[in-house]
Amino acid sequence: MREERKGYKKRYDTLQFKKILEEISDKDYVYFENDILNYMKTYPNDPSSLLIYILYLIINNRIKEALEMINKLETLELNEEDMRVLFYHKLRILIIEGKYQEAYDMIKNDSKYFYTSSFNNLDLEIMLFLKQKLGISVNERLDGETYVQRQLIEYDKSDYLRYVSYKKDFASKLHVYFNCDFPLEKIQERIEAELPTPYPIHERITTVSYIFKYDKCGTIDGVETDYFLVSTIEGTNNILTMYPYDNVRKRPFVNINDFRYDIVNTKTKTLTQVDKFKKRYHLD
Repeated sequence: MREERKGYKKRYDTLQFKKILEEISDKDYVYFENDILNYMKTYPNDPSSLLIYILYLIINNRIKEALEMINKLETLELNEEDMRVLFYHKLRILIIEGKYQEAYDMIKNDSKYFYTSSFNNLDLEIMLFLKQKLGISVNERLDGETYVQRQLIEYDKSDYLRYVSYKKDFASKLHVYFNCDFPLEKIQERIEAELPTPYPIHERITTVSYIFKYDKCGTIDGVETDYFLVSTIEGTNNILTMYPYDNVRKRPFVNINDFRYDIVNTKTKTLTQVDKFKKRYHLD
């Protein structure tokens, strides 16, 4: 239960806030932003609403707005949990901006907000990421390290290709998989040439994702989709994984359907550079 703070009356509305959070779960970002902004007008002193809105802004690469909201948040009374969440928001922004030394120093100086337990995979990934960026050696390999942790320590493209190929080979056992005619191997070069696209998604602290459109590329829970998501290590074009994506949030994407015609050597209309740009970024 959210903590009641003295000196404020009707500082928040638990039921209304819960409904807004459910909109995120339902992936309906359009309604979420409108509703959270209206909620903050009614309850301007509720830190929880500001914290969730800041995260939304960071995920969608709206960093300047996120920093403005952080300045506003810091004028409010914050409890320890609020401070911990704010710590991670600031850490996210420093990493996105490539300020790795500042991020590392922030962890060292405010370690009480940073979980150092080896059981916390996210914090472990953050430390591995920052050490790799700063040239700080990881003294020992980790017992039972995950695929992502292994790639953060020392990226290996062949490891990534094995990882993605394995998932495709066992498609029948998965709920999310690329269709058998999706040219996974051939399309790698095209994806690498497109990265980074103008539309980064920062849902995780150490990775950044991008959405591509390639018609009928995959299947999600038995439903065919025209989109797939590519996840890379933050600050690099090193791909960690890719998989079909439903894009029900209507996020911007890069259209690479022209690559389909290149593969089958089909004659297509010659496009101008402007036409190619519009087609690629779905502006036509």
